[in-house]
Amino acid sequence: MTGFTDIERGNIEKGNVPALTRGLRLLAQFNRETKTLTGAELSRRLGLSRTTVFRLLATLEAQGCVERVEGEAAYRLSLGVLRLGFDQLAVLSPSELTQRILNRLRDETGLNCSVMVRDGISSLCVGRASAPSFAMPCDVGSRIPLHQSAWGMVLLADLSSKELAAVLRAVLQNDATVAELEETRRIGFVLRNSSDSPAASLAVPVRSRNGRVTASLGIALPIPVTAKHARAGYVPLLATAAEQLAPLFEECT
Repeated sequence: MTGFTDIERGNIEKGNVPALTRGLRLLAQFNRETKTLTGAELSRRLGLSRTTVFRLLATLEAQGCVERVEGEAAYRLSLGVLRLGFDQLAVLSPSELTQRILNRLRDETGLNCSVMVRDGISSLCVGRASAPSFAMPCDVGSRIPLHQSAWGMVLLADLSSKELAAVLRAVLQNDATVAELEETRRIGFVLRNSSDSPAASLAVPVRSRNGRVTASLGIALPIPVTAKHARAGYVPLLATAAEQLAPLFEECT
């Protein structure tokens, strides 16, 4: 089989359709940050020839999935592909969509993951996906004091000075808590290595359109990790999942 990448050859052997796979991969290159792409840019991203990419673009354009940007050599997603997404969203409830996103994150990391929202001075678990290799103590509906978990510290870091002062008085915070909150605001995530067991937790914010934190998304790790390892290996995956969750938690602000 010539003209295919090693991955595509493997997919063919599994019964996948290469052209469809390529088309879906092309569509996946567009996102909130990358709204337009040229054929040359897509060719580099996908590792495909420009001829192949332009054939894919022509097919997707004919099906109403992409369109040319007027006055430019670039393409963007069009209403056809958006309509498919909206129709699917209409079928699924927010809780089902949340679970799908959590399941995908669990499968990508091989780790337990959960999403929490603030409930007074506690963080409330509203969704989780469990990995078989490592037990997770947090069940849906359980509450943890905000300052006692990575999830809660993400939620605390977004509070106003007045709100934060009231919460910290209630939980008898110390200087270490304040320092950790300042670090959270600076780096955008919380990493906590357990002091009494070989485990760690890592959480990132889920933000609304106006930038407020509506929830926190995190993973539980069976071994301690460094901030460098977390940033390189897990934070990008968490950030992508948090962006997908954001519309589902918009009303939590």
